[in-house]
Amino acid sequence: MRLDHPIGLLVNEHSSEPYAEYAARHNLKLLAFTPEGICWEKHTAAGLYLTRYGTHFKRLPLPKTIYNRLYPHDPQLISRLIALSPKLQVFNQVTQFDKWVVHRMLSATDLAACLPNTYEYDMASLHQALSQHGDIVIKPRLGRQGSGLWRLTVVPGGKLMIKPALPVPIALPYTDAVVNLFHVLMIVESV
Repeated sequence: MRLDHPIGLLVNEHSSEPYAEYAARHNLKLLAFTPEGICWEKHTAAGLYLTRYGTHFKRLPLPKTIYNRLYPHDPQLISRLIALSPKLQVFNQVTQFDKWVVHRMLSATDLAACLPNTYEYDMASLHQALSQHGDIVIKPRLGRQGSGLWRLTVVPGGKLMIKPALPVPIALPYTDAVVNLFHVLMIVESV
């Protein structure tokens, strides 16, 4: 594949690692830039310019094609980019979906039977799920790659085993005070 203009990668921070090899292998020109690298008046972006010849920090005209890799989602920035030119295309405009909204949408389809029981977070739902199942997963409505994911297991002796995404389990007393420490928005029963 050969493109004369670079493809833009709108990212949170400058990093060429995941893209440099791909650019070289496919003879692509990529400009990985952050929102701070955009010059709105000149319609340019400064960032890491990746080609088969290597990586350089450059300021170039805004690419006509931009792949949005921003987390969390920034709708104002995307709207502003799109407003610059009718020829500019931004792909992956929404980078984070609300898991509760997606769950409710999927629950109205034939996939409902495949979904785990999921509840919007409140203390009553948390206590009910723990007493019924003894082992649940809680997760934020917005998040990615396991961040904010916790597994809660009721263990003998009135304890609640809490295992975060990191491999370091924590055992705390199973009390309302401990449960109130969690600021989570949904509960998924373990399978």
